[in-house]
Amino acid sequence: MQEMILAETVDERQTALDRSAADPAFRFHPESSEAMKGLPVTIRLLDPPMHEFLPTAAQLELEIAHLHHLRDTIKGLEDCRTR
Repeated sequence: MQEMILAETVDERQTALDRSAADPAFRFHPESSEAMKGLPVTIRLLDPPMHEFLPTAAQLELEIAHLHHLRDTIKGLEDCRTR
């Protein structure tokens, strides 16, 4: 799924989709529609696994610490200029 979303060309995206089509999770099951007896059925074709794209808590903490360090460095430089 990640490969399909991050594909840079149409061909790369199609190749990733073709690979995904072989996955049983992507196959339509007619019995689902039959069981609903004419009621609407929604089939989610694309539900990206967001956890693969979001940073971990540790990565966020590291980035926040880095930003605090940058802020403190800039503040120190500004204090030196005002003296």
